[in-house]
Amino acid sequence: MPPKASLWGRGSVRRTAESLETPAVRSGRATLDAAGAAPSSVGCLVLCSTRLPGGPRTHARLVQDVMSRLDLDDAAFTLNRCTNLLTGLRTAQALVAADRHRGVLVVTTDRMTDASQRMETFALFSDGAASALGSAWGEPAA
Repeated sequence: MPPKASLWGRGSVRRTAESLETPAVRSGRATLDAAGAAPSSVGCLVLCSTRLPGGPRTHARLVQDVMSRLDLDDAAFTLNRCTNLLTGLRTAQALVAADRHRGVLVVTTDRMTDASQRMETFALFSDGAASALGSAWGEPAA
């Protein structure tokens, strides 16, 4: 299958030269702003990505950069390597339901550095990020 977005019912394949962290921070900041939530109201960051550059020894820098740029100074974090946004959302739901954290920011970010990996069996990957803020039902996260 060719990496052609129209075959998959999509308008285009998104590509970026930005670091993996930059769209993650932009999306996380937009979500916090849209919710009117202060970074201090986030008790945990759930960071998801299909592929993370380097090995596990390099992932601390990625998490530190995202958390620092989002001003999540006192938040815990969970790194979901090789999992998707749905898993991150379910993790956030469980953390809030278990009363572990009042606010949980979920950010997923991906960037394909190797164009040959953009197309896999039954999957066409774009670069981008998305995020959501979960909080205790009926309580504002801020």
